Amino acid sequence: MIPVLKRILYGIYVIAIAVFFVYYLFPSEKIKRYLIDTVGQANPDVTLTIKRVKPILPPGLGLHDVEVYHRDAALIGLDSLKLTPVLWSLWGPKTTWAFNVQTCGGVIKGTADIAENAAQREILIDAQLAGIQIGQIAAIQNMSDNNLSGILGGQVAGTVSAPHPTLTGNLRISEIEIELAAPMFNEQTLTFRDIEADVALNQRALTIKRCRLQGNQMDADLAGTVALNGPAGPPGLKLSGRLKPHHVFLAKIEKSLPADLLSRNHKNADGFAFQINGTLDAPEFAFE
Repeated sequence: MIPVLKRILYGIYVIAIAVFFVYYLFPSEKIKRYLIDTVGQANPDVTLTIKRVKPILPPGLGLHDVEVYHRDAALIGLDSLKLTPVLWSLWGPKTTWAFNVQTCGGVIKGTADIAENAAQREILIDAQLAGIQIGQIAAIQNMSDNNLSGILGGQVAGTVSAPHPTLTGNLRISEIEIELAAPMFNEQTLTFRDIEADVALNQRALTIKRCRLQGNQMDADLAGTVALNGPAGPPGLKLSGRLKPHHVFLAKIEKSLPADLLSRNHKNADGFAFQINGTLDAPEFAFE
């Protein structure tokens, strides 16, 4: 046999044996524990369960069937999560990982910076979302008795570390349908073509800086805060904005609206001012 060919075949054999041992002797349980502990150190309220961990190429980790919980309440399930280290960061104070998540029919991809030497491990993320079916997100469905569906996209950045997680995001939801537990304006279902919002999470307060809703029945603008009370109770609402029903929908609901409201606003092209207080479980809607 030609010597060069023998060397090539021998090299392929060595690589194949190395891949075999790396794959089948991969310390998946130790890596599972490391990942779960890393998240727990960054935010003790968040826990993970991971069914499988495997090595992937380019060099990295492939996680499958990951469940994320907040204080034992389900947040979201991940079909798969690929983690690939940015090589130059392995020698710095922060390790940067590129990630790609398949979840709820869509994808979340971006980078995470992990401060290994911090007293309390800090995780900074910058992520893009696309095609996420909100009806499959456990945290959203568990917030209220209303059923929501739609497709979520946008960008989120910030720290997910306790005790002061801070995130900002520009989010967009399309093809929204809300099946109401209690009818509003004698309507059981509300539909919107598009919702776009600028939001900020700071500790236990979600601030909605701007939110525009464009729907088939109405348009609306709103802003305010949602207090995330955790075990103390359901999220508290303090929102205000303006509601602009479309002409056909307004004709349908005008008999259920206060007469003085129509007389005050019949010439106002900006629509009706409103407030939403109470909790997510029992919102209190009122016109100003």
